[in-house]
Amino acid sequence: MWSHYSDYHKGVVVGLTLPEVLVEGDRECPGEIVIIRDKYIHAVKYSKNELRLPLIQDRDHINNYLKICLQKSPQWKYEKEKRIIVVSSEVRKSGCRVVMSNKYITKVIFGARVSVAQIDETINEIGRKDIIYKRAIFNHGKFKLTLVPI
Repeated sequence: MWSHYSDYHKGVVVGLTLPEVLVEGDRECPGEIVIIRDKYIHAVKYSKNELRLPLIQDRDHINNYLKICLQKSPQWKYEKEKRIIVVSSEVRKSGCRVVMSNKYITKVIFGARVSVAQIDETINEIGRKDIIYKRAIFNHGKFKLTLVPI
């Protein structure tokens, strides 16, 4: 995962515990999108066959994009991945960005090549000590990473 998704081990994985509604309460912008589980949070579909759908601009093109964004090879099934997908036209209509409070963060795992300065800056920005913070380290000579507490 690290070399594929996080700029060759320079990224961060954020673990979340999500309630039914992600954006609630005090809002910086009255037009903010409320993310509801069944509308925006989608389970990834694992398939041996590559999905090929027409991406023409018709009434079904958003659904076709969504199907493509949610497909992965079965070798990744152990991840049990879910993705938050918000169509940019919905964000533009609201005039706001989609915001999620840091109260939903349960853990943060830093890639093996994230600098100590970046780690410190991120932890300070989150501002919570009750989160599990870990860093991946290389096991030289093996295709394996070990997660160590920070």
